[in-house]
Amino acid sequence: MPVHLTSFDIGATRKMKYSMILRLLQEAAGRHLEELGLSYSVLREQYGMVFLLVEAAVRIHRLPAYGETVDAETWFCGVEGVKFGRGLRICSGDELCIELGSHWVLVDPDTHRIVRPSKFPVPEGMQTTSDGPMPVPLEKQRSGLLFSSEGEPVPGVCRAGKRVVRYSDLDSNGHVNNAVYVDMLCDFFPDGFSGHAFSGFKIDFLGEAKEQETIGIRARRQGNTVFFEGQVETRPCFVASATVVE
Repeated sequence: MPVHLTSFDIGATRKMKYSMILRLLQEAAGRHLEELGLSYSVLREQYGMVFLLVEAAVRIHRLPAYGETVDAETWFCGVEGVKFGRGLRICSGDELCIELGSHWVLVDPDTHRIVRPSKFPVPEGMQTTSDGPMPVPLEKQRSGLLFSSEGEPVPGVCRAGKRVVRYSDLDSNGHVNNAVYVDMLCDFFPDGFSGHAFSGFKIDFLGEAKEQETIGIRARRQGNTVFFEGQVETRPCFVASATVVE
């Protein structure tokens, strides 16, 4: 999937925004399913299910810059329990710029209950095992380390701030778009993100956040790794870690 990077895709350094990586994942995944005859509308209206991204791990070799045309290639990486694996590779010409591994689950769009993978209408031409390897391993992250049971930050943790969910943050499922959380990693970076860069990040989406809800965000830096956690009241929302380029 070729994409020409315009001014809307570029951040303060004139390079691609980190959140654009997940936007490309979402778009490439959607087009891949459309090519197999399973667009978002078909899955939702005919089969009563939609895919939700639950975790993503990103390795960045180089962020493409303004004006470049990149190619986003995605493939299916098999099923683990209720999770569908998907890989993504973003290249500029022959140069590999970004690699990504991700897990998705099927849910009922009305009840948000998980739909078992056995219910997925596997189209002709789609492998049920794997079309390729996961480019970046998806290691489990622990939640609850940066908040106490009362929702307050634990000692030694930066009180990064709060983020009120606005209408423009929402996706077609009515909750915060996954890519917006990546912007939060930059916005709530301890002492400001200016002058810093990520070589990779891992983010787990633990719960939905909807319009007018407030996400409390905490962060802690240890060496070249920054840990983030978000809660809506006392409900886990996301947990993430990012590797900082020194």
